[in-house]
Formats: sequence, structure tokens, C-alpha cells
Amino acid sequence: RDGDTEVFAMDVDGTGQSSLTSNSAGDLHADWQPLVSGPISHWKAELNYHDSVGDNDAQPSPFGGVHFVAGRVGAAFSIVQSFIVIPYPHNPSLNPGAAMTIDAWIYPYSIGHDISILQNYSGVAGGGGYTFGTTQAPAGPANGLQFMLNLQAGTVKQLQTPPDVIVPGVWHHVAATYDGAMMRIYVDGMQRAAMSATGSIKPDMFQNGPFIGRNGSLVWNGLIDEVRLHE
Repeated sequence: RDGDTEVFAMDVDGTGQSSLTSNSAGDLHADWQPLVSGPISHWKAELNYHDSVGDNDAQPSPFGGVHFVAGRVGAAFSIVQSFIVIPYPHNPSLNPGAAMTIDAWIYPYSIGHDISILQNYSGVAGGGGYTFGTTQAPAGPANGLQFMLNLQAGTVKQLQTPPDVIVPGVWHHVAATYDGAMMRIYVDGMQRAAMSATGSIKPDMFQNGPFIGRNGSLVWNGLIDEVRLHE
């Protein structure tokens, strides 16, 4: 990106940006773009748990702690020390192969380590899948994000952002992409981390999700809105 300071407009999901200002050094544009034109699943949180484009409807934790409040776009999931699950058996589309994108709006009340925004992942031997969530010191970068893939070759790839890319009590658009060659994380339209990775994503054979706001016993505390999975 060139230039010092720019203002740009974009859609609520971070796409379709257009520069509103310019400078002598050049224009600044958001890096974030989904890998495909439309999602295979989209949980809008508009007072229900439906997948608005696919067949992967979700449901709240049976232990409570999930309701709806005003969100970044319409309503949002309010997940207070709880989670949302997409029940099995689920659509095979939730196990993307060669490429994928996850994006969402998040408003964390607090930020813990290894707490997933969206997860369909088993880190144990023979497992597979993907997870995108937060990091926290001392286990990882403070107030950061991480994207993990379990690949067919038996390797687990983990990408983490620098610290302090997200702030509690603030709405952030976050996205993770994999195109078969590179893993990337974006925050508010800008790339904040990238690394090389190759191979197809191994399906989660242990059926440990998918979950919105959960990684095992670790659960979300805040708001999540407009969760989308692209394949």
C-alpha cells in the first residue's frame, strides 16, 4: 500500500472498497477480498441460527448463555461464556478441500487464548479441519488472532498475527484465507499475517464441531456477527 493516510468506503463484509481520497504517493485500498464470490454458509444472526445460503443451520449451547442483541449488521449473537454448534451430520461443504475463507464481525468483551470464532478441527493424531480464533499472552500474542489448518499430508499449519490487532469492546472485521499456497489473516480489511502452506485440508474425522465460539472447554465472551464460510 502506498501513501500516508487514506479514507475508503467498503461493504459491511470488507469487500467492494473504493477510495474516497487520494494523495500524491498513491491510493490506499483494503487488502481483504474473499477467494470466491459467495459463501457456502452464512450465519447472519438475524434473531435465528439459520444458515442463510446453505443447509448448515446452527443451534445454541444447551447450557444457555446465547441470545441476540444489536450487532454490527442488524442483530448479532451474544455469546457469554458459551457457544453455538452446527450439529452433525452436516453438509460435506463444511470440510473444504483445496481453499477456504472464514470471515466475521467480532466484538469481544474479553480476549482469551485459542478461543475459536469458527472451528471444525481436531488437533489430535488422525484428526483434521480448521480453526480461526483469538490469541492471548502468555500462550500467544496478546490480543491477536490465529488460523490453523490440519492438512492431508499430516502437517498442522498455524498462522498468528502480531499482538494488539484487536481491541476488546470494539467491532472488528476479521478474515482468514487459504488458497492452496498461502494462509493469510486480515483485520478490518488489512492483511496482518501471512505464511506459505500447501496441500488439501483434511476433513475433521472426529466430528468435534463445527462450533461458533468454542474450542473444547474454551468458550467465547462477547458478540459475533455475520459469520461466513467460503470454499
